[in-house]
Amino acid sequence: MSKLEKLQQDWDDLAKIDPMWAICSDSAKMQNQWDTVEFFETGKRHIRSVLDTVANLDVVLNRGTALDFGCGMGRLTQALAEEFDCVYGVDISPTMIECADQLNQFREKCRYILNSQSDLQIFEDNLFDFIYTYLVLQHMPSELMMGYLKEFIRTLKAGGMLMFQVPIHRLEEDKKTIHLRSLPRHHPRRVMNKLKGFLIGHNSSDRYYKLRRIGISETWLYKVFGFRPEIQMHTLDESVIHELMRGQGVKIILVEKREDELTKMLVGEFVVVKPG
Repeated sequence: MSKLEKLQQDWDDLAKIDPMWAICSDSAKMQNQWDTVEFFETGKRHIRSVLDTVANLDVVLNRGTALDFGCGMGRLTQALAEEFDCVYGVDISPTMIECADQLNQFREKCRYILNSQSDLQIFEDNLFDFIYTYLVLQHMPSELMMGYLKEFIRTLKAGGMLMFQVPIHRLEEDKKTIHLRSLPRHHPRRVMNKLKGFLIGHNSSDRYYKLRRIGISETWLYKVFGFRPEIQMHTLDESVIHELMRGQGVKIILVEKREDELTKMLVGEFVVVKPG
């Protein structure tokens, strides 16, 4: 299974067991405790904040066609549809796209598309006035992140704007893992840790995959044991992002950084414009 295929399988399983929590991971909302109206209201507040940021920049944003990459159930897509003439939501999970279609309040103005490829060849060049992706790129390996970033630039109109968020540095590593790595290879603690991982897994995600492989359903594992697929977290170095953007001929006009206490990562939020 390729990295992209695993990513798709994990997120489709998450979409089947607890889609709103997978998108907005509030611990108090696990086990399908999100209220649908409340969930979509968070998207409206988020997009209002995003557009307030844009309004304070010395640029003009055309409110024509927008893309929400990694749209999930359409939390942000629906909010964008209130501000733009036409909005596309793209996701890797068939179940997420199915849910988004069912909850679509804007019909033809808001279109959801399943994309299982490592590119965006489903879209022509120079199509979008605005591309937005949030809490999405961080879940994929760096080579996939970079490939999609290039595709965003290709599909962005001259004068268009791209806004994306990605972790740029891990603030700390798991101390237990660091300690185990420091021990000799055949140290009893390392041997026992490896044996435990082989037999039952190191954590609930490991156990989830082992039990799924023998045919136990994702829904049963989640409801009974709280086991779920791994939500991967990856970083992309800030210097790599700047180099990539220069190479694509676009300009980063704003970078804001914040420390994320939940993930223990330094997160960068980038605003990019394509010369027109």
